[in-house]
Amino acid sequence: MDTSSLMEQILSNENLNQAYLQVVRNKGAEGVDGMKYTDLKEHLEKNGEIMKEQLRTRKYKPQPVRRVEIPKPDGSVRNLGVPTVTDRFVQQAIAQVLTPIYEEHSTTIVMDSDRIDVHSKPLLDYYTERCVTC
Repeated sequence: MDTSSLMEQILSNENLNQAYLQVVRNKGAEGVDGMKYTDLKEHLEKNGEIMKEQLRTRKYKPQPVRRVEIPKPDGSVRNLGVPTVTDRFVQQAIAQVLTPIYEEHSTTIVMDSDRIDVHSKPLLDYYTERCVTC
């Protein structure tokens, strides 16, 4: 698979603009850097090209995740990890490109499973032989 093509799709202006809009719509809490989602536009205007180059050259490093404990009704807590707004932006841009690819493969597998004679060949062998991305 040509990963440079995937990366160019991820880094396209259209995809990045959609990712930005989605992160702003989702709002969300600050990560370890304290940046609010309302500061993302200014941050990207200053650092967007550097981030794109870091992603393109595989040198982008996500920040640590801020840990938050959410109390549960029974008195226990649920641990939650809050990534930085910048990392949420990068995650969103990647997900927008990869999700349709995986959904397509998943749909194909489910549809194909209706036609498999499970007694004639193990399912794992069937899918392993046909998996394009394995």
